[in-house]
Amino acid sequence: MPETDPKLPPELERSIFEIAACSRPVTIPTLMLVAQRVHAWYFQALNIVMAAHDVLYRVEPLLYRVICVSDTPPIDDGFPHFTMDILANALKEKPASFFKNAVHHVFVGFTGELFHPMFFPQIRSFLGACTGITTLYIADIYMAPTSLLRHLSPMPLRHLTVKPSALFAESLHFRDPAFRFVTHLHLLGNLAMGGGGMYIWDHFSGNKPEEWKKGLTTIPHLTHFAFNSPNSRELVYPALHACPRLKCCILFCSPGVDGTAWLPESRDVRFIVSSLPEAQLDWQYRVIGGEDMWARAEAVIAGRRAGQMRAEKS
Repeated sequence: MPETDPKLPPELERSIFEIAACSRPVTIPTLMLVAQRVHAWYFQALNIVMAAHDVLYRVEPLLYRVICVSDTPPIDDGFPHFTMDILANALKEKPASFFKNAVHHVFVGFTGELFHPMFFPQIRSFLGACTGITTLYIADIYMAPTSLLRHLSPMPLRHLTVKPSALFAESLHFRDPAFRFVTHLHLLGNLAMGGGGMYIWDHFSGNKPEEWKKGLTTIPHLTHFAFNSPNSRELVYPALHACPRLKCCILFCSPGVDGTAWLPESRDVRFIVSSLPEAQLDWQYRVIGGEDMWARAEAVIAGRRAGQMRAEKS
């Protein structure tokens, strides 16, 4: 059968493929095989002028928009599951500008069975290339104490979940550019993923509670904060009570534990306790616009405020 021109305008056809790719990124490799023109649509909006063999394609980068690197079974939600080998090969084959423009949401987490020390430099190299990340979740309990700030500083981060020891080698640096756009911060502490372990705050030599209080209040756009250790509430609550921008503070407890006694005596409606959600699933809800831990907390706070208003009127 002779090849015929598409019946739809090229601009509309391209928009349809982009919507399909964003809705279910795992289908992107198949979409790229539909026609040569699909594979060749490049970033016209970015005005990238490159040689033919270096063209950044329009659809392929959508495959890397959301990246989950984990040794747990992939969640069947339409997002591709990446391994460190896949990312290492991609870093070699593609220009740095590809990852800068393509990658926006990243989850990194290993339970330990498939973890290898070589992952440390690979993760750092990967983060160093992805300077456009806005949502980052590093849930790896085996991440060696190291400073990732120099890799995070160029990113326009809004949502950050990480162990403090993965950021700060010796002292706290909440004034670092890495936090300049952060609105949602979740400090994990020593979290045993999937093991129901103890949630212990990371302590560093030379750090005092006053440093944490001073540090948290210097994050310019912080509106949402979460932490995992009840023992840390005495240094977190005083700092965040004085933060007028704060909309929500969550203390996560072990499943089945009633943590209401750990709420501040002021009964500030912004402070709640909750069971720790499944990390990867909750992160993906956040990425696709579903009800994540922050949305659930905001619903609780809205209910409290409504109750206060009813009580004042009665």
